[in-house]
Amino acid sequence: MARQGIQQGIGALLTSNTQQANIPLCSAGNVRLIVKNASAQTDLFNFVVTQTLTDVTYVNGSATIQLIRANGTVSPSIPFTPTSVTPANPAIPYQQTLVWDVAAMGSYPPEVRAYLQSRQAGDRLIIDFDVRTYCTAVYPSVQGSVQAVNACNTYFDATEDSSAILVSEPTLDLDKQVRNVSENGSYAQRTFAGASDTLVWKIDVANTSAIDVNAL
Repeated sequence: MARQGIQQGIGALLTSNTQQANIPLCSAGNVRLIVKNASAQTDLFNFVVTQTLTDVTYVNGSATIQLIRANGTVSPSIPFTPTSVTPANPAIPYQQTLVWDVAAMGSYPPEVRAYLQSRQAGDRLIIDFDVRTYCTAVYPSVQGSVQAVNACNTYFDATEDSSAILVSEPTLDLDKQVRNVSENGSYAQRTFAGASDTLVWKIDVANTSAIDVNAL
């Protein structure tokens, strides 16, 4: 009689960060972390998802999660509070670590814990949250990582390269004009003046972007 062997399932994980739109400088906007069980057939369990923020900070209470199953079924988004945010109030240079650890979710509702307890091959978790940008932060970025185990408790993990956060900066236009008051002239780019004539200059500053500007 031929012997039959059992081969352990091989797990594979992927993470990636995206943005829905550029985030205004010194403001807040959305970042999306996608976590996928990229295994061919292996279910994975006990997920720990980590997001490292550099030169930006997490907006408390903004995180949500959504599940897209391998068959295309999409679940509604629900609140998804990190199990830890470290440090809670970072100072310059801004760096913060967000963690969603199913082992630390004992007080979370069962439907929330279920997202990280087990995921079938091909399932994707979509974690959305807001970050705040700063005028002093030059290179804002995010980096996602994930770890999980298979049914044999074999550990699998993945860490993506850092992804730059796209930030929109304000655009200012300057227009300088002059008028000869002595000649009752109008404002223009240039004018003629005689000895003892009085000239008045006017400078217009226009913010042509969609971003507020302060302390000019």
